[in-house]
Amino acid sequence: MSIGRLAVIFILSRFLYAIASDPSSLDISNDSNEVVKHVFAVLAYIGLLAWTTQLFFKRSKNFEIDTESIVVHSLFTFSKTTYNKEDVYGFVTPYIKGSGRYSISYRKIVIYVKKGKPLQLTQYTHFNFEETFKALRGCGYRYFASEHEASEFFDNLEKSN
Repeated sequence: MSIGRLAVIFILSRFLYAIASDPSSLDISNDSNEVVKHVFAVLAYIGLLAWTTQLFFKRSKNFEIDTESIVVHSLFTFSKTTYNKEDVYGFVTPYIKGSGRYSISYRKIVIYVKKGKPLQLTQYTHFNFEETFKALRGCGYRYFASEHEASEFFDNLEKSN
């Protein structure tokens, strides 16, 4: 859930809460009015809790990079996944430019692996982001200069199979 969706849910629930708090605007009793207020407040807080939980689970990984493998430690599930160097195609560092008046631009490191989804590290959610890039380059992992080159590589790879 994006921040925009969360903001819309929060604003709508607050708007409905305000409508429900004025009994003269609605032809219902004060008792049912209290129930409506509590329902919308609970919905807003559940949305906020779900968004926060999702954010923590997505950004709770620690990466160990060496010349042999990449080890991903999950801080919540205490699991460890190892990707051998042969299982890694390479990585890219796309520049994500936001749109709108108050947009933020950031970099990502996307590591493409043979089995599973690509591993993603976002600049503002992982400590030592620059050191991660240097470690990947220093350990000899293939670096695609741009997303375009990476997509050409994967297209050629699929054609050869």
